[in-house]
Parts: sequence; C-alpha cells; structure tokens
Amino acid sequence: MELLSDSKFYGPAHVCDYLHKTAGITCNLVSSNTNFGELFRGVNQLVIGTGENDENILADIVSTASRRGILITAIIDAPTSIRERLQSISEYPSELINRVVFSDPVCREKLRQLGFQDENLFLVRNPQIDYVEKFLHNRKLSAYQSSGNISSLPGKKLLFISEISDGMCSSEFKKSEDYTLLGNDIGASGRTQVVLEEVISVLEDIAEDISLSLRMHPKDNINKYLKYISKIDYFSIDEHPLDAVFQADLVVGLTSSLLSEAAAMGKPVLSVVPRKKEAKWLGQFVSPAIPTVWTRKNLSKELNLLVQRGVSETQRTDNERPCLLDVLR
Repeated sequence: MELLSDSKFYGPAHVCDYLHKTAGITCNLVSSNTNFGELFRGVNQLVIGTGENDENILADIVSTASRRGILITAIIDAPTSIRERLQSISEYPSELINRVVFSDPVCREKLRQLGFQDENLFLVRNPQIDYVEKFLHNRKLSAYQSSGNISSLPGKKLLFISEISDGMCSSEFKKSEDYTLLGNDIGASGRTQVVLEEVISVLEDIAEDISLSLRMHPKDNINKYLKYISKIDYFSIDEHPLDAVFQADLVVGLTSSLLSEAAAMGKPVLSVVPRKKEAKWLGQFVSPAIPTVWTRKNLSKELNLLVQRGVSETQRTDNERPCLLDVLR
C-alpha cells in the first residue's frame, strides 16, 4: 500500500487489527484516555475516516486538531449514513473539517446539504480498486500465497459477503414493511440474514454442485449465523478478504465494498438487496455494472445466470479522477 512519507496511523483496537491483517500497517491504539495534545505535536494534516460506533472519539480528536490549526481531511468510504457519521463529530462538521474526499458521486449532494462547499469536495479514484489491481499484479508474480480453504471446497465456490445489520440508523438495517425479500425465518430481522436466507433457498433449487462460504464482516458475530451452519460449507474469518474473493468462483452480497472489489477482479458478482432503494447504497466503479436484484423472481434468474458465468474482463469507470494521495499531498 502506497503511503505518504512520515504517515502515522492511529485508531481503536478493531481498526488497528484490521489494518495490520489486511495491509501490514502498524497502527497506534487510541482511546478516550489518549492525550490528543501530545498526539498532534508536529502534525500539520489530520486524515480521518468515519465510523458508526456509539463510542465515537473522533469528536475530541477533530476539535483538538481544529483548535491547533491543523488541516483536517475526512475520507468517506460509502454514501450511507453520511449525515449521522459526520454529525457525531460536530453538529456543524463543515466548520471543523476542511476537506472531504470520496469515491462515490452520490456523496456530493449529501455533503452539500451539510454545508460543505464544492471547492472543498474531492471526487477521487476508488483507492480500494487501486489496491485490488496491486493485489492481482502480485498474484501474477506469485508474490501472494492463499491462506484460506475456499479453493479446496467441491464444486463451484460461491462466496457470500456478510454485513453488519445495524449502525447509527439501526432501523435502516432491519426488516421493514417495504422489504420485497423476506427470508424464510420469521425471527430473522437483520437485512443480511434475510438476504442470506433468500440466497440459500434459491441455491437449493439449482442443479449445479455449489459450495457456500460466508465471508464475515470484521465487526460481525458468527453466532448470528450458527442456525445456518448446515447450509454453509466454510466460514471465512481470518484470511485476507481479497484472497477469499480470489479463491471463489462467484461472489454474492448486499452492498459491501468487497463486491466492487470482486467485480474489479473480474469475478461474476451479484448484489442482492431486500428493497429497491438500497440498490443506491452499492458503489459502481467498474463496467459492466454489478447487477442488483430485490425480488425472489429476479434473484432466481440472476443467480442461475451467475453460476454459468466465468471470469470476465472489466474496465474501471473512475480512471479520469485524481488519486487519493494526489489530494492529500
């Protein structure tokens, strides 16, 4: 991963663990007890991500940096819950945050509504797709070894990408009256479990020999999926997420960024959402676009087509944009 010189990384425990596992980056632990004044000694730019944790220490970090006159840049990774995430930092985030960088054009209008001016908004190439390209290059050079067991499963290997079914707007991630996919279990209320049940039902009607692996979200709890254990052949937890995708023959999920990364690898990909409006939550960064379905009829049709599809060439749709590091330099 290309980094700015003299970059230092700080974050809560789960962020540090994720950066270490996926990119080999050493991350320093911060908490509510951290002395942020000492943290910013000699710092001239602060780059922040945004999360959906209830215990959000970003407010203290950003306010301290702003008082010290440090340039603050926020990176938005997805168009969901932008208002809630930024207003957890400050009721008026545009007064503290100097620049916002994002790769999904849908974010722009939402940021304008929060008071950000166009000259402070930067649409960039998706850095995760850059990372996928580097991953594939290393693969061709045999510089990366598989660490999982998906490749040893029988038949065609379908990888289902899980997502956490909560967040700052928790009701948005739970079953509601506008769902057009309902799942099979009356007790399943989370959007991911609803979609997984629908996918399992359709797979049972497909004649092909298909093995099902579940890629766990870093914040997800495996206990939520134990009732499906007889239907799932492998739980992907510890291996690199791109390695899990690389070993799969086809990838299915909701609106995770890992779907876009799988599409950039040329994998057959399908987005399944429980209601039509959630189709906008999926970032589209390659052509042809990832197909999205929200009814059982179309899920059955598209999943059957997906099983027959092989690896294909895709083209990036964001090549003309500046890269993230060009903005940060």
